[in-house]
Amino acid sequence: MPSGSPKDEYMDASSNQRQFQSLRFAQLTVFLAIIGVILNLLISGGEALTPLRTYILKGAGLIMTLLFWVQQERTMLWWTHFVRRAAELEAD
Repeated sequence: MPSGSPKDEYMDASSNQRQFQSLRFAQLTVFLAIIGVILNLLISGGEALTPLRTYILKGAGLIMTLLFWVQQERTMLWWTHFVRRAAELEAD
């Protein structure tokens, strides 16, 4: 265990839990905005939307989905880590 007060470490772990929980919802908001823009371009593209541009937008949507999924998983891993650490410190 690192040197320092367990109470201080518990406070930091609790603060980090709240931070990562808030970050999850912020990520969701950004993801929905990006996907909304892509869908809007696909639906209302009209004649300016060539097949190549359609494939590019669909690919961008897929890539954004994968990137945000990975980011969400990493955020959840950090959140889980701090929840477990806080639980360990509660025992002390």
